[in-house]
Amino acid sequence: MSSSVLNSTYQPRLHHTMGMQPTLAIPYVRFSNSKQESGSSRERQRELATDDIARMGWTAAPFVEDLGKSAYHGDHLKGELGRLTARVLAGEYPAGTVIVAEKIDRLSRQGYDALTAWMRLIVDAGVKIRTIDDGKIYDAANLSKGLEGQMVRLMKAEVAREYVESMRGRVITGIRKRQAKARETGRPSSLNKATFDNLPAWLRWDGGEIVFVSDQADIVRDVYRWSEEGLGGQGIATRLNTAKRLTTRGKTWQPSTIYKLLRNPAVEGDLVQTENGVAIGTVHGAYPRVVDADLVKRARDAMGRRKRLKGVGPSKSFVNLFAGVAICGRCAGRLHVQPWKNPRTGEVKRHFRCNGASRGACARKAMFSYTRFEGPALDAILPLALDDRFFAKGDAVRPLAMEVATLEKLVADQTARSTRLVRMMMMTDEADPVMEDEQASLRKTIAVTRGRLADAEKALEVAKGAAGDEAHLARVLEVREAMSDPDLDTAMAARRSVRDAIGTVVDRIISDTDAEGNKSLLVIMVGTLVSFRVNDDGTISERHDRTRDALGNRDLFAAASAVTPEGEAGLVRIITRMAG
Repeated sequence: MSSSVLNSTYQPRLHHTMGMQPTLAIPYVRFSNSKQESGSSRERQRELATDDIARMGWTAAPFVEDLGKSAYHGDHLKGELGRLTARVLAGEYPAGTVIVAEKIDRLSRQGYDALTAWMRLIVDAGVKIRTIDDGKIYDAANLSKGLEGQMVRLMKAEVAREYVESMRGRVITGIRKRQAKARETGRPSSLNKATFDNLPAWLRWDGGEIVFVSDQADIVRDVYRWSEEGLGGQGIATRLNTAKRLTTRGKTWQPSTIYKLLRNPAVEGDLVQTENGVAIGTVHGAYPRVVDADLVKRARDAMGRRKRLKGVGPSKSFVNLFAGVAICGRCAGRLHVQPWKNPRTGEVKRHFRCNGASRGACARKAMFSYTRFEGPALDAILPLALDDRFFAKGDAVRPLAMEVATLEKLVADQTARSTRLVRMMMMTDEADPVMEDEQASLRKTIAVTRGRLADAEKALEVAKGAAGDEAHLARVLEVREAMSDPDLDTAMAARRSVRDAIGTVVDRIISDTDAEGNKSLLVIMVGTLVSFRVNDDGTISERHDRTRDALGNRDLFAAASAVTPEGEAGLVRIITRMAG
């Protein structure tokens, strides 16, 4: 092994092997915005430096810190780093001392020339520089001869400087545009015709205005309405294709296209601005809204609930009401519903069967009667699953529901913008007054919007009016009747809605066979507080109800809330219904 390789490989440990005095290491910490002091930047840098110095076997000097000093404008060179530089040049530190920083831009963000000039002063005085992120040590030898190292520093320093300058300028420009928009009426000036060269398929330009393409707009509204009713992507695509309602390009609909449409912010009038394929911001209200806020929320909520319904495909004549919650008590695999048609009578009976058993992966071969299970299970479940919200679609409620949904989205949008702005303020080297004013204004706006949302939610609850026990049971019976309606579309729509509602109160349904071979299905619901068993002959046994216990036991209530789909609010709502 050559001496140069030996020195390169073992130089940091030579003081251990040759009996020299340990190397003195000066840990340096810097961040640009004084608000970062309440975050993790300082602690992270200190921890990294401490660990790195210990790993290298060096002796740590006291920390040198520039808190809230910009390296972009060189403020840190007027602060502690500047004073450290003066001590180095005055010869106060022995040769071989190392300044340790998290990364190169902690030392400078003024570009390659400024960075190299400062580093030259330090290394010529016999002090080295170490950057933890790449493990490099810079000294007089490799600073002058290591062209590759210089290029790395060039790229890092210039990219850091240009990124901060570009992003800060972009954010401030955007803020000033929004402020100007607030003083004017109409659409923001930045949203000119060029911005809308790629309008959504349901919109077009007409005489300088954006108008709806009626047939495509109707398709979008139907997609959201059908999603709310319980149809999945495949079912919606099949319905559109069967009716010859094709895309604007004359192609058939695919489930993936339906899912994208159900998540598309443009249906709510929002334009997502991108740069090189990356989202850089959202302009709210750029387009006319094609689907009202309440329907958007309900359709997307229904889509979210269907995520747990793995393996549920479209069916014209049957909907498994317990899809996604019924599991095998032996292997915990999914139970699917298997039909059997009597060849003599034509009667169709259905049974739960373990997916694993059908593939030979589970030893439980027994099948459990779905036909005898559904009725008794619905008697116990539906009064809880079909709460006031399920029926709240009347003319008096709908405007308030739309207002609540709109305000919920507005809070989410404002909070997201505030979060992005905070992150940008943390990244920039100095806090710009424009950004700080915008953040303060956003905090006030969010507080006002939350207050409006709380008022709207209270008004909605009053408008709904909780039905009494008799009235509630009557409307539940109406849904039960609709599930058996002679009109197949009506029956399937009702069954899909009930299936989605069941998922809000049922935790799981477990198949079970006792030592005597008796088969049953155990229903566990309401955050595991309620359970009952449906035997294979359709009778119900082993009823348990711990909801009243949960009201007086905070630990039990918290545990139940954690596994209830809607958390604590959902559990309170269910218990209130059970209490009558």
